[in-house]
Amino acid sequence: MKYLGFFLEDDAELEHIKKEYGAGRMLTGEVKKRLIEVLTEMVDRHRRARFAFTDRVTD
Repeated sequence: MKYLGFFLEDDAELEHIKKEYGAGRMLTGEVKKRLIEVLTEMVDRHRRARFAFTDRVTD
């Protein structure tokens, strides 16, 4: 849950996840799955930006 607090940009979604997890309606595996999705999106954005920059430098 702590890492989602750092990386998830949607505060409303984070609060929803906290409530669902705290009430036992969301399992740890589901929270981890969402964290993986968030981190994958972040890494993909970084990778695309890096490749775009590299392409500009080499042209």
